[in-house]
Amino acid sequence: MASEPKSRRRVDNRAIVRLVVLALLVLYALVFVLLNRDDVEVSFVFFTATTPLIVALVLVGLIGGVAGWLARGQARRRV
Repeated sequence: MASEPKSRRRVDNRAIVRLVVLALLVLYALVFVLLNRDDVEVSFVFFTATTPLIVALVLVGLIGGVAGWLARGQARRRV
């Protein structure tokens, strides 16, 4: 019975650690957002609106996710 090379196991362990850290960050972000539901005045550059803070936090999270996704695509092209 042949075992997998150590480098293969190391990659799998790194992937597991990354998934666990990602899951913890997502869980933390969800709890943070859900605990901040008060209405706030938000300036959307061209207009201002009173909205639940949860909406502003989710919007900023989505913008950050899209920006990260776009930046990751640019980094891959340069390699």
